[in-house]
Amino acid sequence: MEAPSVNYESFSSDCLSYSTDSFYLSEPKPYAPRDVLLWGEGIEGGKLWGGVDIMGTPKDALSPVLLDSTVLLDIQNISFGGNHAALVTKQGGIFCWGEENGGRLGHRINMDVSYPKVIESLSGVYVESVACGQYHTCALTRSGELYTWGDIDKCHWLPRRVSGLLDSIHISMVACGEWHTAVLSSCGELYTYGDGTFGVLGHGNLENVSQPKEVESLRGLRVRFVACGSWHMAAIVDILVNHSKGKSSGGKLFTWGDGDKGKLGTWIEKESFFQHVLDDL
Repeated sequence: MEAPSVNYESFSSDCLSYSTDSFYLSEPKPYAPRDVLLWGEGIEGGKLWGGVDIMGTPKDALSPVLLDSTVLLDIQNISFGGNHAALVTKQGGIFCWGEENGGRLGHRINMDVSYPKVIESLSGVYVESVACGQYHTCALTRSGELYTWGDIDKCHWLPRRVSGLLDSIHISMVACGEWHTAVLSSCGELYTYGDGTFGVLGHGNLENVSQPKEVESLRGLRVRFVACGSWHMAAIVDILVNHSKGKSSGGKLFTWGDGDKGKLGTWIEKESFFQHVLDDL
């Protein structure tokens, strides 16, 4: 039987979400704000960890419920971490809520927030997308700059712009794992940093990296999309056939990091320091 084909353009960041919560952005009517539907652990009433029983245990939502918000939000992007969430509006505003831990909500105070709350320190910045890790959060601006906050190398209670190597690079995408971050440039260059356990950073070792570092084994190839799991990563890469004319054979899927329980889609079930291409797709 012929193997089913894979539509790489629709490849989603499913392996990014290690949270037990789910969400869905409804299709809006013309000029109407989008609704957000949530379901899963601790979501009863449309609040993230907002509804608890008499024993203080979070109540679950077994079917989709509307996000409970104190303001009308025209949402274009949303992301979930372990116990927190963040969303971006079409106007470039960013809101964060959930369980506070190490500054990952970006509100400067050590307090849980049940409803989406605007991050005031980014009020003058036009944010396009957001990604949540386990204990940190990243925001990508329209101008291609990256802001992070939370427990990264140490606790950061307010968003700070990532500088250094990324100063001269326009960023097109960011993804977060539990303790690591992946950054994709508009030119298709992939940079990773954070905790290097299981070789998840793709630098050929288990070392931690405090600043974004290019994944050298993919240098010269154009990375189109990247997704982070808890301790593994996947990237869609254009493989060039004719360098002189710039043609490509389409996207190929590369995976690396923790291979336990078939996470990498290969026969390898231990950590993989280097990228493996899934030729069968």
